Amino acid sequence: MNKQMRRAFGLCLALGTVGLVVGLARADDVDKMQGSWQVISVKVGKVVPPKSVLKDLQVIVDGNKFTLVEGAKREVVHFVLDPTAKPPSIEFYKNPTKADKLYHGIYQFEGGNLRLCWGPAGQERPHEFETSKSDQNRLYVLKKK
Repeated sequence: MNKQMRRAFGLCLALGTVGLVVGLARADDVDKMQGSWQVISVKVGKVVPPKSVLKDLQVIVDGNKFTLVEGAKREVVHFVLDPTAKPPSIEFYKNPTKADKLYHGIYQFEGGNLRLCWGPAGQERPHEFETSKSDQNRLYVLKKK
């Protein structure tokens, strides 16, 4: 095997290893998200709903399906994670084919909680777990049931 072929082989091997590590990290975070979550706080822009609203809110993660439950109402979207982004990012789509991106945001596991901050796909992705009066971002803090 000549020198160029060894380099090419080494590069392919290195890229494959990086892809495997990223895939494992993504799978690990998706696994951590699985199940039912109680919504313990919400903020949309600067609006904080009353505590009475929170008792009827929950999130159910099943595979790559994210369901927001509010009483009898259910909103289902599909998501993709990128745990290598700083901070780790999440993309929400209308359907599992990853067409029609609805929202993009960031996520963080903190103790037993999951923090998510997202906004409309046509706007800048949130960089911090904050919202402001001038944006349509949503900040959710979830606790595993």
